[in-house]
Amino acid sequence: SVILSLKILLIQSITIEQYHQILTTIQQDNNDIPSPILNFLLKYKFTTDNQTKWNIIYLSQLYAIDIFLSKKEKKLKKEFLSLWKESLPFGCTANIEYLKGIAVIIEENTLEYYYYYPISSLSTDVFQRFQQLFTLKKKWKKIEISPYVQSILQPNQTIENCLIKHTRSLRDDIYCAR
Repeated sequence: SVILSLKILLIQSITIEQYHQILTTIQQDNNDIPSPILNFLLKYKFTTDNQTKWNIIYLSQLYAIDIFLSKKEKKLKKEFLSLWKESLPFGCTANIEYLKGIAVIIEENTLEYYYYYPISSLSTDVFQRFQQLFTLKKKWKKIEISPYVQSILQPNQTIENCLIKHTRSLRDDIYCAR
């Protein structure tokens, strides 16, 4: 599995060439690897001495994505956070800040669920993006919607200006569709 390959890579110090060779092999052998996982694999950084230096945030996000993709359903917040924390290798943390732009919290009755909702699955068209966001959730806190808006901003446009233009503010930092 991809996660097993990553765990092996974590304990090794490899060169950039070896890393690219391993990544190419993973891609060739596993055509069914979801593109979000491959995108995260490509974001790792290298030190000046040509050795890998793993980005802990991306690695934590990768493990979260793996949990979401293992069963394509919403996850109870407490259960997801517990499973995520237990699955991470030493040195990584299950910080909910790392889920911004990857998953959203959906409240149903009195329960909270994490729902896998990566930015990459949304339209790049501003109007369609907001339509998709408000189809999933009727009300968004500014802190929740900001990661989903950031990539569609016009030059010199702020998140606040974009939200004013395309949403309706209900009260402090709560937005809904126009």
